[in-house]
Amino acid sequence: MPSENSPADHDDREEFPRLRDDLGEDPARFLDRDELGGPDAMMLAKARIRGIDSIATARAWIAVERALDRGPRDAVISLLENRIDDLEANGERPSREQLQAAADSIRDQHPEWDDLPERDLPCWAERVGIPAWERSDDAEQTEGDATPDAVATDGGDAE
Repeated sequence: MPSENSPADHDDREEFPRLRDDLGEDPARFLDRDELGGPDAMMLAKARIRGIDSIATARAWIAVERALDRGPRDAVISLLENRIDDLEANGERPSREQLQAAADSIRDQHPEWDDLPERDLPCWAERVGIPAWERSDDAEQTEGDATPDAVATDGGDAE
């Protein structure tokens, strides 16, 4: 039996197939829910609205919210308008193609980079100064053995 939040339980929601083709998703999937289905659905909708990359997409979402049979909700329209304001103030996110073109252009300007030797970069933890503890597979750690720099969970020295 499908759960309340599973897609199988929402066969009666409105659909906008043209927008699904244009945007790659149907905004009604997130918006066509009574009261957005409670706190989890509202949190998902807010997160998705924050992730909208373009003004045109945000405007399409507003159009869907207004076109839904139950009528638009002021809170959702406000979230979408705020996202448009953010995108106008800070700029739209570039597409993957635009990012790749910029990376290729920079790479073309620096042919000397091709002559640099390849190197293994440390994991992110080592780059920010978190030491990697290396243990051999055959090393046994007994109770009470502590690394010299280890600390207890309360911030004191480990015993």
